[in-house]
Amino acid sequence: MRRCLCIVLLIAGVSSAHAEDHVWVKGKSLQKGEIIHEGPEGVDLVTLDGTALRIEKGEVVKIVRDRPLPAAVREKLEAIPEGDAAALLEVARFAEAQGLDREARRVALRILFFAPEHAEARALLGHCRVFGTWFVDQAAAVKAQGKRLKDEGYVKSNGGFVRDGDQKALQSAPEEWTLEDGLIWRRIADLMTERGFVEWAGDWYPPEERHLVALMEVLKERTGLVAHGAEVGKCRIISSLSRKECSAWAEKMAATRRRIAELLDSEHSERLRELLLENYILDNAERFRAFVEAYGKELKFKQDFLQVYLTEEYAYWNRFNEVTHVGQSGWEHDIVRDMGGAILNRVWISESALPLCLERSLSHLAEEMAFGRVESPFPMDKDDPEANLGRWGSYADTAGDSEDGWIKVARSLDDAQRLPALREQFEAQDWNQRTAELDASAPALLGFLLAEKRDSLLGFLRTPGELEVDVQFRRSFGADFESVDEEFRAWLRRDPAH
Repeated sequence: MRRCLCIVLLIAGVSSAHAEDHVWVKGKSLQKGEIIHEGPEGVDLVTLDGTALRIEKGEVVKIVRDRPLPAAVREKLEAIPEGDAAALLEVARFAEAQGLDREARRVALRILFFAPEHAEARALLGHCRVFGTWFVDQAAAVKAQGKRLKDEGYVKSNGGFVRDGDQKALQSAPEEWTLEDGLIWRRIADLMTERGFVEWAGDWYPPEERHLVALMEVLKERTGLVAHGAEVGKCRIISSLSRKECSAWAEKMAATRRRIAELLDSEHSERLRELLLENYILDNAERFRAFVEAYGKELKFKQDFLQVYLTEEYAYWNRFNEVTHVGQSGWEHDIVRDMGGAILNRVWISESALPLCLERSLSHLAEEMAFGRVESPFPMDKDDPEANLGRWGSYADTAGDSEDGWIKVARSLDDAQRLPALREQFEAQDWNQRTAELDASAPALLGFLLAEKRDSLLGFLRTPGELEVDVQFRRSFGADFESVDEEFRAWLRRDPAH
């Protein structure tokens, strides 16, 4: 049996609750429902129970149509291809949202003419499926199947039917049961197993996430950690956090990933589609040591985009092969921020080193998209690291005050003659070259390039081969660094309203 949503409709009179077309057929039979087509060949109609009928023209005695659909509903129906169940469902939901319940049901009946098993349309109509058969409501299902239920050993209990031998178990632990189809009590574990779900650590994982359970079983065997996991759009989390928290983080990452992909015009890039962003989030240093001991040799911690984060003290960045202290919750920003750089690295196809100003700007952008502001500086070793970090913090605070905050920061740097030249920004490819000013100006530079030089930027990112960065820049942008630098600084001065 398949599960569906059952809605019991309180009906004062059939004509007041259901929208109906009436077709009288020879022999004095009457068919009620929604007429889909009426033409020289006859009438196509779907009845109130979802049955599609063809009534030949010669058999039709009389037709009485329901009142016309409201103009707003008709316009939406006329704008979609006939038989498009997904589009029809959107129209039905639109009508329902407008308080047009009868009209919503009429559109739902249209869906069933083309897709008789459409569960959402059936649910909107209040239909119920029992023993593989659809009924107009629960009362009809009980009336039609009541004898069969009793013959098969079911008894009434707790508002539904349950097998006689299970009645005590249901009453003693009702939280372990669910009312399938609004009619028959079933053990949740039995239903989930039938549908291919796998139980792990108190949660049920759908068939498409069975591979996560396999990974977590290996993790438990090797480290003793009973983790949870989630995967959304190839953004994978395996963590000591709860299943709910894992799902929330995977969804946040996937949403940010989609936005960045659209920004880079790379949604259909095969390289990007195949990119798996996998993250292990551990809870203490002991777990970290166990993980390193169990996986370090096997993974060599050089596999791209596998990160191990510890929520209490440390974050392990395998791409940079270093452990960095981030505090109790720093991993939350790190995990999203690092994703921005990972996506850009996948878009970049040149054999030359990716300019750090672009990787850093995409990383900051990912963090801003996910959290509304940037809080995470990158390692900066040039000159005085402590002073560097202090300056970056003040820039980030300023940037967080408004939507164009990074532009204001870059403008102030230009005023103070501390805005790095474009050549310096693009040629910086080593962490020891990073300064707070280079890092803080990167988001404003990316904003300029996307707004004014988008095609040139995308061409720059996708230029194959191994070229000097200035040669690659001239080929892509059609100008040298100094010319584009002047445009960038002029753009910073522009009134945002224009």
